[in-house]
Amino acid sequence: MILVFMLANLRPTDNPPSLDQRETVAAELDQVPGITMVLPVELPPGYEFGRYYRFGDASLEEPLRVEAREVTFLTDHGKPENGLPVIVLCVEYANAKQSRCSAGNPADRIQRRHGPALLTFYAASDGSREFEAWKNVQLTTDLEKVRWLH
Repeated sequence: MILVFMLANLRPTDNPPSLDQRETVAAELDQVPGITMVLPVELPPGYEFGRYYRFGDASLEEPLRVEAREVTFLTDHGKPENGLPVIVLCVEYANAKQSRCSAGNPADRIQRRHGPALLTFYAASDGSREFEAWKNVQLTTDLEKVRWLH
């Protein structure tokens, strides 16, 4: 009898949420209000969906507000041999008093504006510093328009 009760109350291990799902990304981004994340509508060839959504430098004023957000784009299947760098996209307010996204060598990054946001795309791995494909990607703040999310 006890065994039946135990078996009836066992639940399968939850599968971790898929990182290419709109709901998962929305939940990550909604944790703390602040700068709106800007994402590519489509990714350049050779890249997978975004992962490792982070926020940093939240203001110390109440209510808490995020001043910068980041997401990392790995190459297809994480294969570095395709010569493409891992790309980190950092989004901050364009009128920020202090940049939170522009550290490092200027040759290893490109910057673009999207509304009130300044976006910095930078290479986060060794290898190629080819950013050409990221210079012209269409950008959006609307997760419904992001084609690499399901």
